[in-house]
Amino acid sequence: MREAVIAVLVGCTGCAHSVPDGRAELARARVAAARGQPHEAIALYERVPRFSTSWPRALFEEGRERARANGHARALGVLMTLRAPQLADWVFPEAFAIEAEIYLRNCYYERALAIAGQFRRDVLPLRERVTALVGGAPIGDEVPWIATRLAGARTDEERWDRIDQLLVELDLADAVLEHVEQAVREQRSLLVDNGRLSFEPIVIVGEDHHHWKFDGEYWPDELGHYRVPIHSRCERRR
Repeated sequence: MREAVIAVLVGCTGCAHSVPDGRAELARARVAAARGQPHEAIALYERVPRFSTSWPRALFEEGRERARANGHARALGVLMTLRAPQLADWVFPEAFAIEAEIYLRNCYYERALAIAGQFRRDVLPLRERVTALVGGAPIGDEVPWIATRLAGARTDEERWDRIDQLLVELDLADAVLEHVEQAVREQRSLLVDNGRLSFEPIVIVGEDHHHWKFDGEYWPDELGHYRVPIHSRCERRR
């Protein structure tokens, strides 16, 4: 059922019964990531079939590994895919933290604050909803991404584990973004003096040999193929 939902959302109505679930590829990628082999892990994450039930999770974890390997342009592009309206039912709190940290490390301070602000406005307030699930409250249909994260749990124990994991992710993202906000506050005087406040990311779609500028609309065949070219604005220390 979830395969069909993903296929319809991303505009691949003929894919529902033909795409593998991708769990085997995802498992192999996680093994490589756990071994500290980010480049091998990235290659394996890319093998997770598009439109499969494992694809949104693979996108997030691929973005995390690319960030660890300092592949910031592709990391931001992968995480941008998760912002597509077609994937609105799959939210990963840590993705906001990873994205904000990349911008902070490259001294794009305003952009880092904007990402943190979006998390605090759209995601963190839902922590109370997740906490209520521990007490047996119904999931409800008004927050689809929470239901999506819990879908498929075969036992009550697995469901509680998923709820606990989601709370951990929310708290971790909150802590990281608090650090980002504090770091920006410490640089406040520099922000005013050196003009680093203004930044609008330019998004490129496609590969080096064939690419075009993102026009603001997410097309199904473009999902997963974004890059956000970024060059450090930090002053080199002598």
